[in-house]
Amino acid sequence: EYASRGIVFDEIVVWEAGPQGLESYWHGVPPEIRAAVEPILKFNDGVKVQAARNSPDNPMRFIEANCAMDDFCVFKLDIDQPSVEGALVQQLIES
Repeated sequence: EYASRGIVFDEIVVWEAGPQGLESYWHGVPPEIRAAVEPILKFNDGVKVQAARNSPDNPMRFIEANCAMDDFCVFKLDIDQPSVEGALVQQLIES
């Protein structure tokens, strides 16, 4: 979808709380999509997102450290833990 609008990502960072391995992660993805995305993917397999601001596994910390004001950064939040999601949304609002 983004590529059709001329938007090309230089990095994609994913946290998967339950370890699943790369083959399971890519299961069902067309080979051409995998070939395009895998080289820019940082896959945190078996690493839970943390709400603590100082945690290296806090996506907001990553965004603050790596996204400049003139960057186009996309953040998708779907971790099914309301307490963590709420804390991350609050951090996003405050940033």
